[in-house]
Amino acid sequence: MAQQVSEMAHPVRLTQGSKRASSISKDWYGRAIRYAEEGKHVAWCMAGIPSELLYLFDIAGVWPENFGTVCAAYQAAIHFIEQAEADGYTNELCSYERCMLGYTKEYLEGGKVTPPSSPRGGMARPTMLLTCGVVCDPRIKGFQALARFWDVPLFTLDTLNPTYTTEFNDERVKKYYVDHHVDELESLVEFLEEVTGKKYDEARCQQIVADSLETAQLIYEIAEMRKHVPAVLCSEDYFSYVGLQLFMMGEPQVLEHFRLLATEVRERVEKNMAVVPDEKYRICTVGIPPWYCLGVFNYMESLGIAPAMDQVYYVGEPPSNIDLSNPLRAMAEKAWYKMTQTLGYGGIESCPEPFGIPDVPGAWPVGQMREWVDTYSLDGIVQFFTRSCRAVSFGGAHMRQEMAKHGVPVLVLEIDMADPRTWSDPVVKSQLNAFREVLESAKKRT
Repeated sequence: MAQQVSEMAHPVRLTQGSKRASSISKDWYGRAIRYAEEGKHVAWCMAGIPSELLYLFDIAGVWPENFGTVCAAYQAAIHFIEQAEADGYTNELCSYERCMLGYTKEYLEGGKVTPPSSPRGGMARPTMLLTCGVVCDPRIKGFQALARFWDVPLFTLDTLNPTYTTEFNDERVKKYYVDHHVDELESLVEFLEEVTGKKYDEARCQQIVADSLETAQLIYEIAEMRKHVPAVLCSEDYFSYVGLQLFMMGEPQVLEHFRLLATEVRERVEKNMAVVPDEKYRICTVGIPPWYCLGVFNYMESLGIAPAMDQVYYVGEPPSNIDLSNPLRAMAEKAWYKMTQTLGYGGIESCPEPFGIPDVPGAWPVGQMREWVDTYSLDGIVQFFTRSCRAVSFGGAHMRQEMAKHGVPVLVLEIDMADPRTWSDPVVKSQLNAFREVLESAKKRT
């Protein structure tokens, strides 16, 4: 099927950090390929597996979710998605999963060589599969499907999953969940020891966790600087580095990247370096963006709309008093802290990251959005209603209704994060043009 590539396919970015992030990501893919060639361990993982432990055990992590975004950005996702659909997987299934399964099918049926259409050298052959129950069933069911193709060990991590009604201020409840998560992380460590033949190094793990916490603090500080008016860092640059904070936490080059990025953004604030010279309106995006046409943010900016903040992958404020003497417990404590932050905003029934993934996909904390309208000086919200990811789409109608009570306009763009077949440049442009008029009318009313 021929694909019509969007004229907004390629975003124009401003920061040096975005260029550096791209280079780090390319090297990261290359490392996995090199490890596979050298007979070292490669793990295919789903978000929720702590990257800190992969780095500790010298395992190259491959994240099919990230590969889905890369394929989309390189306009290559549709090929693998159609391979999976030809194998019987529905187009209602997560497009990241379809991309992963289509790639695997072509890899194995094509003589166990990387499909020629694979960007960044493709996904290196795994020696293990690591997944978890964070947020959505495909993280488990997709890897069960993978286990049919790859004859390698599979480990499933049971993550924290307290419900909305959890009495999270009760120390007994906290101890129950933290103890359980420590047990799960210890089981993962035992699995990695058995597969790799290496022993857990607690002293080195302490340093990796400390670096990860410092990185999380820098990410939070960058988010805080995005409150500046006019906007100094917009969505097209933000989404260039989220892969690092999702899948490479604890690695020294990632810590250094965010140190440099924080310095760069701070300088932009001090010099009042606006992304949109004639900024008229400020919006926050909610939901996973269309990775195949991130230039949509540049189009917003051409209308005087600054995409000043993004809810998805938001790191939140990390804890400052974590005891690192037991780094596995520190991971569990940090996960509990993140969860209580989310519930404190009014809550969602969704599990937080075990440690390394600093976001809560599927979260619709309306209390957080009410606060951001003021703290980020927002005029409206653009919601990416993601067709094949119900985990980030549920609750969207409730959020829109709540924002309407406060006079905050919300534009819904019904898209998919990796599958471009329902995207239409004229339709999206028309919606954004009309939304600009809505924002103007709302401003006049206030």
